[in-house]
Amino acid sequence: MPFGYLVDGVIGESGPGSPIEHAAKVGVGTWIGMLIGTAAGLAVAFMMLETFALALLL
Repeated sequence: MPFGYLVDGVIGESGPGSPIEHAAKVGVGTWIGMLIGTAAGLAVAFMMLETFALALLL
């Protein structure tokens, strides 16, 4: 599943007249963006859990 974004980006950008190097860069950029977005979402979720736990303790 994680590599689906990479493959989808490459397939979406590859076409007639488009070099495969450009499509590969777009696919890698999409995959990196997905990783950063997932990490940011998890960080926010853990901050919310920490805030909730701290509110229960105080």
